[in-house]
Amino acid sequence: MSTDTIVQHRADLFARLQGQVEYPEAWKPEPSETLVGEAVGWETVTLDRDGVDRACEVLTVRTPDGDERSVWAWHTVLQRELVGNVSAGDFVAISYRGRKTKQTGSGDYASYRVAIEKSDGGGERDDLPF
Repeated sequence: MSTDTIVQHRADLFARLQGQVEYPEAWKPEPSETLVGEAVGWETVTLDRDGVDRACEVLTVRTPDGDERSVWAWHTVLQRELVGNVSAGDFVAISYRGRKTKQTGSGDYASYRVAIEKSDGGGERDDLPF
């Protein structure tokens, strides 16, 4: 095995290991922004927020160009639409619609539209462009 091959193998190994302990860049959308990709997996993360431990479900999504983004399901709409409905291998589109006024009560909420294409369980699909 050449020195270049060994160096590349180690670089790949280190990147893989780093990816197992660090979260991909968080998706922080602006209104009308959409994230599309394949669900890589879920993780429950507990954070200290103002002295209180709060758990959040985090979905990792691989985009068509191969980048990964973490989607933190803090917002109620994301929790309802994603958690329990999306599994690794599924394809998702998440569109952030901005802050909307509640129809009942006072205040506003973060609005999203979500589309899910369930995986057939057989791995890669030939009919999708990524």
